[in-house]
Amino acid sequence: MSSRPLYRPELDVLRFFAFFFVFLHHVLPREPRDLAAIAPAWRASVASVTNAFGFGMTLFFLLSAFLITRLLLAEQERTGGLRIGDFYARRVLRIWPLYVVGLGIGLALVDPSDGADQMQMFAWFAGFAGNWFFLDHGWNGNPMAPLWSISVEEQFYLVLPVVLTMVGRDRAVGLGVGAMVLSAASLWHQGDRHLAIDTAIWVNTATHGLAFGAGIVLASVSFGRRFVAGAGLRVGLALTGLAALFVAAHVFEGKRMAEATSGASVVLGHATAVLGCVALVAAVLDTPRALPRPLVILGRISFGLYVFHLLAIRVAGHMAPPGSVAAAILALALTIAVAAVSYWGFERWFLRLREAFVRVEGRPI
Repeated sequence: MSSRPLYRPELDVLRFFAFFFVFLHHVLPREPRDLAAIAPAWRASVASVTNAFGFGMTLFFLLSAFLITRLLLAEQERTGGLRIGDFYARRVLRIWPLYVVGLGIGLALVDPSDGADQMQMFAWFAGFAGNWFFLDHGWNGNPMAPLWSISVEEQFYLVLPVVLTMVGRDRAVGLGVGAMVLSAASLWHQGDRHLAIDTAIWVNTATHGLAFGAGIVLASVSFGRRFVAGAGLRVGLALTGLAALFVAAHVFEGKRMAEATSGASVVLGHATAVLGCVALVAAVLDTPRALPRPLVILGRISFGLYVFHLLAIRVAGHMAPPGSVAAAILALALTIAVAAVSYWGFERWFLRLREAFVRVEGRPI
């Protein structure tokens, strides 16, 4: 029986960087035509860097699958089974309170010129099906539009404990591999239909089965084991992971503002990005080095950082020249400040209630 602590502060640090990648993805220019200050020969590459930052979402999904699977495996090992109702209660108390706040803010900021479309979006969000809304709608200007990803997360949380109970702990690796195979097949089909990479393909739940499946596999094969690696190998894994994200966006069709040209390129793009995220997790997992406490704390409040960041970018754009470095720094500072208040002044009340449903200790409150 494994007695290793399940909480790994290094993964909180990585969770913060997942958010920071998404933040950069939303504040930096994503198309070559918007990079007039860059030499023409470099514009496509620089735009690909910004697009690659979008894989911070992929890293979020992979980390979520990894951490949740480890908790469920530990519960099965230590208690002999899973209380699925308790799992759902924990997820509700962690996600729903801030999610409802986000929906309320978004509804209050509906743009009258696009009101019908945005109200329809929030109706989908209310049923945790918000990602499907964007299959045939473009991104709108509402600062809570990024909450589409919470729908994907909730769909995963709904299914995982049930399926894991059915297949058993010993078949968890097969479950993850199966999810990846089905995801790859879906991506191939979507690419061959020449769907929009940045919307229709990106928001599809099946698209992110690669990340969720990889997280399940990684959690299963590492459960009860310690990853031992020297500093040189860890640095190499981190650099390889970052390079893979760039290749996924620049060479393949993992993340860019265009229609897909082929199923193969879309599959290779997302597979390369997921491999890059696995490398980033391995680069920090079980590290013996002391971690900067501020980064651990920022990772702990990463849900709030994600929920409020686009609103902060909008506000900062009214306080400093839009698109400027000053506006980006101000937006990041505002995001951190609001997320900190949200976590310690609001979310922790529900986290304390969640303790009644905890069977295996994970992250401290």
